[in-house]
Amino acid sequence: MMREVITTKINNYFIAACWGPRSEKQEALALRFFRMIDALEPINADFEQWIYDRKTDLNAHRGDFANFIAGKIERDDFGEINHNSGYWFGVRSPDKCAPERRFSLQCHAGKSIGDDFANHVIFDEDATVPPAEELHSYIIFRSALLAIVGAWDPATVEANCGWLVQRKTYDLHFRPAWMRYLCPSLAMQANPPASTIVEHLPNGGILLSATDEIFDVDNPRHVAAAEEIAAALVPLGQQIKSL
Repeated sequence: MMREVITTKINNYFIAACWGPRSEKQEALALRFFRMIDALEPINADFEQWIYDRKTDLNAHRGDFANFIAGKIERDDFGEINHNSGYWFGVRSPDKCAPERRFSLQCHAGKSIGDDFANHVIFDEDATVPPAEELHSYIIFRSALLAIVGAWDPATVEANCGWLVQRKTYDLHFRPAWMRYLCPSLAMQANPPASTIVEHLPNGGILLSATDEIFDVDNPRHVAAAEEIAAALVPLGQQIKSL
């Protein structure tokens, strides 16, 4: 359920993509991962450099990344491999990047059993320090969200901020968000409210946005629009179980 990917940070902006059980091997996951990385790179200079395994330069080791993913397969409490539970892996900005401009990409993918949101990708900023506000632009986060959509074919994706997430308890499938992507099968059944910015995407999905400004939880108009989107999508909560 969506509670698996709720950020515990308070003042950060993030993107969370989710989809149901989908069995994929490490080679396929590596291809998807680099499809995302290559789509993120031209969006902003802060998305050009990534490291994994604490210090390894991602771009210099593309050919080895599938092997790295293979080593991240989920294991049970006895250390035995659980082939149905997928892989946990990710990258982050190098330490040489300014703390306010650091991001991470965390993935749980290839899981073939589980609930509605068995697999996910989270694009998150380092909120241990005040972030660079110019990175919170609608253009940057919209572009990053679409890069994730294009790589992973998720059921739904949200671009959100910690302030909004922690306001109160919401429906676990479609809580209020700055932006909300719906895959084609869900998009056909959605009835967005009039306040929503609706973008029909080439793949048949839709992107619903509460605002094309930086989302501000202190702006009643922004919050109201996000909550209206969430309320309109409640009927889709049962549909996502089959994806």
